[in-house]
Amino acid sequence: MLRTYYTVISVANISFRIGLDTGSADLWLISSACSTSECSKVPKYQLDYHSPTFVPVNNNQTAFNVSFADGTGEWAVSVNITSTVTEYFFKAANGFIALETVQVSNLTVAQQGFGAVTSSNITFDDDVSGILGLGFPRLSDISQSISCQYL
Repeated sequence: MLRTYYTVISVANISFRIGLDTGSADLWLISSACSTSECSKVPKYQLDYHSPTFVPVNNNQTAFNVSFADGTGEWAVSVNITSTVTEYFFKAANGFIALETVQVSNLTVAQQGFGAVTSSNITFDDDVSGILGLGFPRLSDISQSISCQYL
């Protein structure tokens, strides 16, 4: 049985288990708009909650996409410059970027950018609802997508 390294965080005063990932630098959560079978198995960030601290980015039209090549999921083929063909599986989560108040232990961050996932084929264990990337800031897709007006 696989186990997940996770922590409990609060997003809009609601607690979620979040997997810890040292290879990425973004926070993302499965949202109530995700209807894939993988999403149905975990607690979700409720978009219809209408959190007073939720801030849409570009009217929720700024895309969030993440993928992991982990040996499971859908087939993908990569051909490098030496014509070596590599086949691998990938897992992906897609949605939109928004801002929300996030608390980890006694640290609270207002208007933290996060990915609200609306489609995913990523399977989680241990009631984990998303990922908290602990990697270098330069790995963040969200910070590169949000204009300075939100930072």
